[in-house]
Amino acid sequence: MIILGLVCLGVLFLLWLFVFKKDDAVTNASGAGAGAGADAGAGAGGGAGAGGGCKDGEEMVGEKCLVKCADGQIREGEVCKVVLPRARYVKVEKPANATPNYINLGEIEVFDKAGRNIALHAGVTGGPAYLSSPSKLTDGDKTGHEFGNFAATSGSPVTFLQVDLGSVKEIAKVVITNRGKHSTSECCNNRLTGARLILLDAHKNPVITTADITTRKKTIIYDFNAATPAWVYTD
Repeated sequence: MIILGLVCLGVLFLLWLFVFKKDDAVTNASGAGAGAGADAGAGAGGGAGAGGGCKDGEEMVGEKCLVKCADGQIREGEVCKVVLPRARYVKVEKPANATPNYINLGEIEVFDKAGRNIALHAGVTGGPAYLSSPSKLTDGDKTGHEFGNFAATSGSPVTFLQVDLGSVKEIAKVVITNRGKHSTSECCNNRLTGARLILLDAHKNPVITTADITTRKKTIIYDFNAATPAWVYTD
């Protein structure tokens, strides 16, 4: 009887040991499967993040997809801002063989980003053959359109009027007042047609050269703050 009891106890112990090890194996397998699934999910997520990229017209900046900055812009944080040109000389020039080969202008105003006219009373040169009343180009009096307060120049091969800002400065906008009516006549408002604006650095190297002016209107504006700078003509 004693021997039979010991045998029974041994059988029960073996059965218990078998069941316990089986449960432990199932638990370990489940944990391993879950871990592998999580790792696979993380890998898939990482792959999607890395491979997904940004939309057309966007770029990755840090961890964000942001709109690409256009040419002539820089990024400040999450915003694209225009890079304003820096120049000392502001020149209106008619190329060789232009007809007529002279320029009459009522005023040139050059504004910084604070809206200040940094060309007011600045020095003016021109020519090369003839220059009349250069100080009137930057005297702040825009009545040249109506009453003859204007600067004039002529010459060959290149005719120009040039404002010296005194040092290199940031330029946001240039406003030109054309010469138009003189007394009751419609004289001279065509004398700017075909001219272009050139900004030059301290060594008189071109920084910006615009398209030709194609108007006889009174007020001619070039805004460097615009997304796509271009001439704007107003009366």
